[in-house]
Amino acid sequence: MLILDLYSESKPQWQRTKSYFGKPWIWCQLHDFGGNMGMYGQIINITSNPIEALHQSNSLVGLGLTMEGQEGNEVVYDLLLDQAWSAKPIDTRTYFRDWVRSRYSGNISVPNELYTAWDLMRKTVYNNTNLTTYSVTKSIFAISPAINGLAGRVGHFPTPTSINYDPSVLNEVWALFMNATRKEPSLWHNPAYEYDMVDITRQLMGNAFVKVYSDLISSWKSSRESRTAELTSRSQRLLDLLAAIDKVLSCNDNFSLSTWISSARDWGDTMESKDFFEYNARNQITLWGPTGEISDYASKAWAGLISSYYKPRWSIFVEYLGEKNQTGYNETELEGKLREFELSWQEQSREPGISWANSSCRGLEVLLGNVSQSWPSIFGDHV
Repeated sequence: MLILDLYSESKPQWQRTKSYFGKPWIWCQLHDFGGNMGMYGQIINITSNPIEALHQSNSLVGLGLTMEGQEGNEVVYDLLLDQAWSAKPIDTRTYFRDWVRSRYSGNISVPNELYTAWDLMRKTVYNNTNLTTYSVTKSIFAISPAINGLAGRVGHFPTPTSINYDPSVLNEVWALFMNATRKEPSLWHNPAYEYDMVDITRQLMGNAFVKVYSDLISSWKSSRESRTAELTSRSQRLLDLLAAIDKVLSCNDNFSLSTWISSARDWGDTMESKDFFEYNARNQITLWGPTGEISDYASKAWAGLISSYYKPRWSIFVEYLGEKNQTGYNETELEGKLREFELSWQEQSREPGISWANSSCRGLEVLLGNVSQSWPSIFGDHV
């Protein structure tokens, strides 16, 4: 018998069970439920705690990974697997520096800006010590719209949305990544850099969505004479931000609904079976259950999914707010409208080769320049 202590970094059970009563067991990092896509890590726990367990338990035989999905945060998984071969906690400062060199170097000298950016994330984004949020979070735009209960969620399910670091850190990180390309333009053709740049931008804009949403709700609740005009303007701003996020994500196939659906359809050998696999692929990342048994548990920040699923849901939401004041608001009625759309979306199908990629993405460098200039409130003076 070999036992997995499934969630050792946040919810360890080996102490309670006296090292599973002497049975061999593995210290595991779960980290991510449902393949969520927030930038998150507990680098102190995954370097120090396994060593403490090794000293306290005679039946610990290894370290392992048990995440439900792996969508980014590679450094966290690499760190734990390397920790398995070290008799003492890894020095994360040195580790991150070596990891950055390995990730980007190739035939270039890695600009100092990238080392600095990753060290900032090491000390903040990847150093969560607030275990009210003990797994990867997600952006609230990937959750069914409501007038409350979306931002700042903690726990396991519904999926946490809290941001346990100063969000402005990512503005600084984003600027450092951009400045690195001015020293080494070839980074724009480096797959790892491109992936990370899209991922950081996704997180930065997803964090900013919280304020855009909060401003919208504030306008809806307002009794000011300017309420209607303000609500209309802020509704459009929210939808425009979703479109901008979708554009950024469309520049990388790793953040594409097309990639997911094409892969699912490839399993079928008839049109009927291809459609069946596509239905299940669509359902798993949205309703996950015929009628939404664990809706949004595995939602993704993907191009195409935002434009065809999340944005239409938010459109239904803002249209409903435009029609109803607080007295007329009926949560059940709104949920019914949203569910009708969600059920119809999972029944759709696309022929292989049809992409949701945005035709305006003619290069990540140009697109990020345009997006950052269009959204100065998000990117500030770091452009």
